[in-house]
Amino acid sequence: MYRPTDIETALLHLVGWQQHYDTTEFEIDTELTQSDSGLYFQQVHPLLTLPNLRSIAPQFNDDDKFSAWLEKKTIAGVQKAVNRFISDKMIEADAKSLLESRMLFDGAGRLSDVITRTSSIVGMEIVPVRSRGVTTKINKIGLQFKQTGPINLYLMHSSSMSIVKKITLNKVKKWDMEWFVPTEPIYLPYYSSANDAGGSWYLVYIENELPEGQQAINKDRDWSQSPCGSCNSSDYNAWAQWSKYIEIHPLKNVVEGYEYSVDFNNDFSDDFANIFRFWDVQQNVYTYDKNYGINLEISVSCDITDFIVEQKRVFADVIARQVAVDLLRELAYNPAQRINRAAAVVSRNDILYELDGDSSSLKKSGLSYQLDRAYQAISLNLGGIDRVCIPCKTGGIKYKTV
Repeated sequence: MYRPTDIETALLHLVGWQQHYDTTEFEIDTELTQSDSGLYFQQVHPLLTLPNLRSIAPQFNDDDKFSAWLEKKTIAGVQKAVNRFISDKMIEADAKSLLESRMLFDGAGRLSDVITRTSSIVGMEIVPVRSRGVTTKINKIGLQFKQTGPINLYLMHSSSMSIVKKITLNKVKKWDMEWFVPTEPIYLPYYSSANDAGGSWYLVYIENELPEGQQAINKDRDWSQSPCGSCNSSDYNAWAQWSKYIEIHPLKNVVEGYEYSVDFNNDFSDDFANIFRFWDVQQNVYTYDKNYGINLEISVSCDITDFIVEQKRVFADVIARQVAVDLLRELAYNPAQRINRAAAVVSRNDILYELDGDSSSLKKSGLSYQLDRAYQAISLNLGGIDRVCIPCKTGGIKYKTV
């Protein structure tokens, strides 16, 4: 398992673009010129110049749009490099799943168990296992509420208490438990670039943000201990599996110092997010007899994201070559059908020869061959990455010269 967005963010500026020599003609965003490794894409091949790339880009009227186009192409190359590396190098046994998709509990709450609102922040504190390299993923969110309508959930982490993700779900069923697949993956890593190691995740909503008359239906169980095995074997079996990797603590917090002003015709304004500035987690009240209408389907897997991010510099060469190969091939075929500076001195066949080498020769050559060699030069051994996933092996990233 890996978290694509986190890897993309970490590796985007590993290799940079050198600024155009004549900034009076055009200029790219300075963020694109950042190079954490000291390498630049133009160093891969002399044809990979900004004027050549601008000639095959759509005819933008300003530099910002060209910069956005170039960033998009760079991100695509980073993604392709990471995906190919992982698919080539990851061993299935090392990428094992610790917990397949499991719900926190089966069934639903009784319709008579309506939770009385207390003008609080309510929801679940989720504490992942203290093991780096293990990540919990929320696959689905179940909501059981009295009425239909939108419900905003907020994902936060105790290391910053800023909103990590706002999740708006629209219930269309009254009373019933209704399941939603998030539009974006929801990961709860023990550690990442966005949160410190340890701490807790919070998945909560604001009761005063709910439409008037909306109330949650409670699931009757005690979250402070295991379910009764002889009473409900299904819930007990589920708990026995997920409790190895996460703790669930239902909570509420009556936020002091915040003036509630609710306009139910305001389409759930983001102004409600201001309440979190007044949230003191030390004032959390843990209510182990309530779940506030929330159920989750989760999975837990070994995660190599942080391992790759920490060793990101060894990926600089493959990223530089992958982006170069992709853009030079686009330059060769020139889909925009515009004459560019390279076309005056270099034909399509010349560029393809630079990319793929001499097809009539038994000896492999060209930038694509060099790219293949760059991938082969990096081998990943996940041994020792984590005590839960793959303990007691000598591991690390090994690389050799191309």
